[in-house]
Amino acid sequence: MQDKLTLELDESFVKKIFELNDTLPPENEEITLQMLKKQLHEVSIRFSNMQNEFEELKKKLDLANKRPASSNTGSTQTQSSSNVAKSADEKVPKVYTQQTTQFIDASLIQKSTEKIYDDNGNLIKGKMLVIDDLGVITYQLSTLFKRSGFSVTTAKEVYDAISYFKHSSYQFVIMDLFIPTEREGYILLDELKKISKSRNDTTLIGIMSASSKKEHKIECEKRGAAFYVEKVEDWQKSINELVNSYLG
Repeated sequence: MQDKLTLELDESFVKKIFELNDTLPPENEEITLQMLKKQLHEVSIRFSNMQNEFEELKKKLDLANKRPASSNTGSTQTQSSSNVAKSADEKVPKVYTQQTTQFIDASLIQKSTEKIYDDNGNLIKGKMLVIDDLGVITYQLSTLFKRSGFSVTTAKEVYDAISYFKHSSYQFVIMDLFIPTEREGYILLDELKKISKSRNDTTLIGIMSASSKKEHKIECEKRGAAFYVEKVEDWQKSINELVNSYLG
């Protein structure tokens, strides 16, 4: 008996499995059960690793919050630990050790005096596009910035985001890096920057992500992001403060 799939599977489901594993589905040939099992296994490992990273980050945050203030009796040990931490930090640029990283200095941005109105003719701070594949995130940021005086459009898919951006100008774009992987995030960032440049926009694109990896921040800076905010405690507040710093 041949080891072939006899059940009909939704094509988008199968395609998503291969995308999550950063591989392309085979063309012009049947997908074997063994091949699909292998892809599912590798995807589960990736999600397991992500979960482990999240748990480690959570432990570090808990320890940081519970750490007692230094006392005189432990001053020698504290000083020693501080020297070790300082030595480790010297190997990494300070800009990448922060949870909120600003690549473009707000003071260098020329503030526009042009008045901006929404579709109903109301004066607003600006138009914003929020992109995240999690509905709870787009809802949180949409509510936050609408209360701050922005007109907000949300998108959960890369293609929808590009379509919205092509048909309207935005002062700010806040996008998740992993949608669902950083590869798609970089592609989206590049495409938005290309469109913005072609019509001489001054759109500022900010990145939000659960990743604290230095290479992700460096890559986003290289591709023209204005800032990078890690999704840790009060990250929404950090984004709000950054956006308002550019408004002056």
